[in-house]
Order: sequence, then C-alpha cells, then structure tokens
Amino acid sequence: MEHSRLPYRPELDGLRGLAILGVLLFHLGITSLEGGFLGVDVFFVLSGFLISRLIMVSVKDKQFSFADFYIRRARRLLPALVVAAAFNWVAAAFFLSPVHFERASEAGIFSVLSLANIQSWLSGGYFDTSSAVKPFLHYWSLSVEEQFYLIWPVLIVLCFGRLARKAGLAVLVLVSILSFSALVYWQVSRYDAVFYLMPFRIWEFGLGALIAALGLGLPRPEGNGETRASAYGAILTLIGLVLIITSFLFGHNINHFGAQLAWAALGAVAIIAAPSNPISKFALANRPAVYLGKISYSLYLWHWPVIVYLRYYVGPELTLVWMCVAALTAFGLSVLSYRFVEDRFRRPWNKDVNLDRMAVPAVIAPAALTLVFAASLAWNQSGWMWRLPAQMQSVVKASIKPPAAECERRKFDGATKAMCVFGDKRETIDFAVMGDSHAAGLSAGMTMRMKMMGLTGISQSVAGMVPFLNTEMWSEQGGERGDLNEKFSDVFAAKPEYIILHGRYALYWLTDGAENEYQKLKRYLTPTGFDADKTIEVSQKQFKAGLKDTLAAIKAQGITPVVIGPIPNPGVDIIQCLSRPLIRTQEASMAACRGLSQAESRARNTEVIAILKRESEQSGALFYDPTNLFCSKGAPICKRVSKDHLLYRDDDHLSLYGARILAGKVLGVINKDKAQRANPSP
Repeated sequence: MEHSRLPYRPELDGLRGLAILGVLLFHLGITSLEGGFLGVDVFFVLSGFLISRLIMVSVKDKQFSFADFYIRRARRLLPALVVAAAFNWVAAAFFLSPVHFERASEAGIFSVLSLANIQSWLSGGYFDTSSAVKPFLHYWSLSVEEQFYLIWPVLIVLCFGRLARKAGLAVLVLVSILSFSALVYWQVSRYDAVFYLMPFRIWEFGLGALIAALGLGLPRPEGNGETRASAYGAILTLIGLVLIITSFLFGHNINHFGAQLAWAALGAVAIIAAPSNPISKFALANRPAVYLGKISYSLYLWHWPVIVYLRYYVGPELTLVWMCVAALTAFGLSVLSYRFVEDRFRRPWNKDVNLDRMAVPAVIAPAALTLVFAASLAWNQSGWMWRLPAQMQSVVKASIKPPAAECERRKFDGATKAMCVFGDKRETIDFAVMGDSHAAGLSAGMTMRMKMMGLTGISQSVAGMVPFLNTEMWSEQGGERGDLNEKFSDVFAAKPEYIILHGRYALYWLTDGAENEYQKLKRYLTPTGFDADKTIEVSQKQFKAGLKDTLAAIKAQGITPVVIGPIPNPGVDIIQCLSRPLIRTQEASMAACRGLSQAESRARNTEVIAILKRESEQSGALFYDPTNLFCSKGAPICKRVSKDHLLYRDDDHLSLYGARILAGKVLGVINKDKAQRANPSP
C-alpha cells in the first residue's frame, strides 16, 4: 500500500492528539479553551499534507489509481463513521424528544451521505443555541473532508502528473489564494456558508499540500545537515505549538474569522514542515500523545454525542464531575471503535486482492442504506411521537409548531418592499408589530383576535434584531447584521395608528444569554455607521440612544409607540423537558425541568424593564410589562403550563397558546388607549 512508502512520523499523530484535545475540551465547555474548535482546522491542514503526499508519491512512481485511492479512503473512514452514526441514531431514539429526534434523523441521513456540512449550513449555525442538541453536528467537518477527497486527487494528478513542477505549484498556490480570498470576502455576509462549505476550506488543505510538494518535514541527511535540520525543526515546532495552543486559548476573541482559522492553520504548517527534533519528540512523539492521535478519528466521532445526551438530561452546564464522566466515556468508546472497527477494517480480509477490495463496501453499504432508511422513516413521521405517553403527545403536538402570522404580502406607496399584512387585512392599518422572533410570535398570537375585532396589522420582524432605529447589531456568531432603518421607513409608509415594539430586550441589554442556556448568544449594539467597540458599555449606551431615537421618530410620524417589555425567560427548553421518552409522566418531566427560578427570571429583566418603562413614560409611549402575566407572586418558578397547554415552545419563545395570552393583554392596552382618546376625561 502507499502508506508503506512514506516514512512514519509519530509527531504527526501527536499533532492529531493535540487537535482532538482542543475540540474535546471546547465541546465539554472548558471556558479557557473557547477557541478549541480550531482543532478542526489543524486536522484539515494535516489531511491536506498526508493525502497530497500519498498521491504525489504514487503519481511520481506511476502507480496512482483513482479506484485504489477511493477504496482505501472508504476503508479508512466509512466503517467507523457508519457504526458511530448507527449507535448515535439509536441513542437519539431513546433519549431525544420527538422534535429533536426528527432533526437528528434528518442530520443522520445527511451525515452518512457525506452532506452534513450542507445540511448544517441550511439549517443553522455551529454556534447557535440549538447546536448543543444536535448529536450529528460534528459530522460537518467529516463531510468537508470527504468532499475534498472527491476533487483533490484530480487536482494533484493534474498539477504534478501533467504539468511542470513550477506550474503545478503555481496552480496549487492560486487555488489556495482564491479559496482564502473568498472566505475573507464573504465571512460577514455569508458566515454560515463560509464556515461549513468545502470551497472556503480548500486553502487549509492547500497549505498541507504545499508542504508536501516542497518536500518539507522529511528526514535530512546524517551529519551536520541533520544537526542543522534538527535545530531548525525545533524552532518551527516551538512556533507551531505556541500558535496552536494560543489559538485555542485566545482565537475566539478575534473578530476576523479568516484570522482565527489562519492562526491555528499556520501553527499546523509549522509543525508539519519541521524535521524531527527534540521538541517534537518530547511534546508530540511521546506515547500518550501518539496514542491519542491514533484514536483521534474515533474520539471525534464519539465524544460529541456523549456530551449531547449527558447535557440533555443533567443540564447544559456540565459540572467538572460530569465533564470527566463524558470524557472517560468518550475515550472508552473510542478505544473500542479504534480496536474493533477502524483497525479491523483497514487490514486485509481475504488473500484474494480483488475479493478483499470489495469486502468493506459489501459490509458497509447495506448497513449505511439501512440506517438511511430507518432515519428517513423517523424524519418523515415527526420523530416518532408514539414513543411518548398519550397525555404528553397531545400537549406536545399542540405546542410544537412555531407560531406565525397568517398574512398576505402588500407593498405600500413609499415602501421599498412588500410587508406581511395580517388580521382583518383591510386597506387601513391599525398597527404594526416590529421586533425580533418574539415579535413574530406576538403577531401570530394576535391574528385570531384581530379578525374577530376587525383590526388590520403589519408584522415586520427580523430574528435576533432589536427594534431600534440607527442601531446596528453585531453577533459573535455571525458578525455585523446591519440595522432596521429601512424596515422602519417601510412601516412609516403604511401609516399605522400604533407601532408595537417587542423583543428579547434582556439579551440586547446584557449582551449575553442566560447562564444555563445551551449555548449563550452574544449580541452587541453600535451606532449605525460607526466602527464602535463591541463592549457592554458601548452596547448599553446605544440601547438607550436607539430606544430614544426610535420613540421620537415614531411620535414625529404622528404614530403612537407601544413598548411591550420582555417575557420572563424560563431558562429551559420546555418541549424538550416535557417530551423526553425516558421520563414517562408530565409531572415528572416538569419536575426535572430546572431552568430559572422566578427570582432569577425577574432579576434578568428588571433593569431593562425599568429603562423601557422610564423612556416610554418620558416620550409619551404606551408601555406594558408582561412579567406578572406569566409569574404568580410567591410561586417558585414562572408559569410554564396553563390548562394543559405549554406557554413556551423552547427556552425563550412563547408557544402559540402563550402568544395568544400575551396578545390579548397587548390589544387590551391599545383598546384602552383608543377609548380614552375617543372619550377624553374632562
């Protein structure tokens, strides 16, 4: 096999061990290693080097075969991937709620088909709040690598089998530069695509290929040449270790995504390009590091599902004890996977070469197809709701669908775009609802009452955006997100009588999610058109300024602003808690849903409610605080269930039932104001 013609470098296994350690600790929630996800980028550079080197050697010896290459890759990757995916899916069937099992089944299909990165790109970001309940999320990087294997052999054969060496190097450099340039160009406007899709990662594989093409990292002649190479290698290895470790520690603090990746990738380049030396032997070629590197593929496959299922039942913030349990469990499963799956499938099964070539596909293909078929059934059958008791099924079904206003698109004179008109849908507009996804839920809750009352409204919401003028939003997960100035102009063109402003205000004021959320959000506010610092001080200053500007602008249009304060945060995904198959009664499920106490939930909103109320009173806006609607005095927690209906559909959004309760109060505030205007007191 080609592997036998390449010298074994134990320090590269040690590099794998370092990379997987960063990923593992990051996923466990070690706060000092929030850049540990960059370990994946180390893997990409290393894969680019090893695969390119193998192909180059075979091309040079005129022994390269595309069929042999793909069969070897299949034997190396697919058995462990399919086995881990199968166990992962079965575990999901036992542990996950129907909502999450349905999503996991969809992700499992794409993972087995090596399309997990595309499915993740289309369904949500790596750092979004739902990622911690996606047991197949980590397959995205494996899909990137498998897609890389489809095109890379063709490119390497072309560059180093058909072109002159300098021309081949030039093509390789050009492809890498184009890939990195595309990443930099789209890293803000298309962040999820840049993160997940293979073309934007080609440059990392290209760096590894360039090391191979230049012949770096190979043994040097004995004598003075070897001594000089050892000293040179020690410097490079030290630089590489510093770059990788510091990227794990501090890389997440860099706002430039390309710089984050390059930091870790260049560290990998330095280590791979370094000849063997005392530092690499000590730090990377020691037996524990090498063994960790050998099982790194299996450890990558198994560690994330273990963490997901533990968090699902013990809470999103793992204690040190649970972190150790997760790490040891993942390590044990990885050792078994390496010994009985990876190692076994890489070895010859039959003395007949032709039979042996087909042995692995003959075993793996039916297993993969069976898994895809079973997961397809669960995906198309709503996550197998039948796994729950009948009482729980009815409650979950009534709350599972995200509320959405029933609307028609209409463009008003002076507006740039058509808007969602809902309710009675008359020509005149009674009010507009503006804000984030919480505002969208409120609009849905209003729909039925508005039809009965003959009212017409506009729903103008953008997920994750505070409903303020002259205020840009910056997300740690997605970069700059712009402002809502144009949307306000469109709403002003419709001339509503009232504009209702509603959102998850505590998030924008505190710039962070609650402590016990699965993955905390980061949101910073800055003035439109200014490159201000992304700090809580700047953000809170702009919150006040944006609120003041917005209320003043609405009043200047002759429109009455209505500010609806934030709903209490339960701090736990209600549907997930209620519909976990292993907990068989509604009472037991609700008891297991810890979340935030009423005191904690109130405390999170107290400061921002006071600011909203004060500014509303000073500007002449209407204000309503929904806290007491959902939190009964003296109760340990705020309400989560009412008359066998869930009030929330996840850890912060109201269900349709909950939104209808809030909508009734909001419409009551508006009707009261209308009545007072019609009959002003003497």
